[in-house]
Amino acid sequence: LPDTGFIAYDEEIPVAVCFVYITNSKMAWLTWLVSSKSYRKKPNRRIIINSLIESVCEWAKSVGHSIIYTATNKNYTVFKDAGFIETSKNAHELIKTWD
Repeated sequence: LPDTGFIAYDEEIPVAVCFVYITNSKMAWLTWLVSSKSYRKKPNRRIIINSLIESVCEWAKSVGHSIIYTATNKNYTVFKDAGFIETSKNAHELIKTWD
């Protein structure tokens, strides 16, 4: 796993975690997004995961990246909700850019 990781909590309960590979380019790679199978509060779960993704994007932007990439073969709507654009139909590769 990369050195840079993020954890999202509901109070004291860890809900989701993801990691980011950073490069010497303008692109960061968000990967290994996983969430607690035992945490099932709705709609909190979705909101917390979306907040985690948004926080990672804001962090990547703050350290000089203008693109963030991710790929998943599972539920990718949380990424689309966060403004990512799907680039492939089979592997669900998604990117998000900003100025």
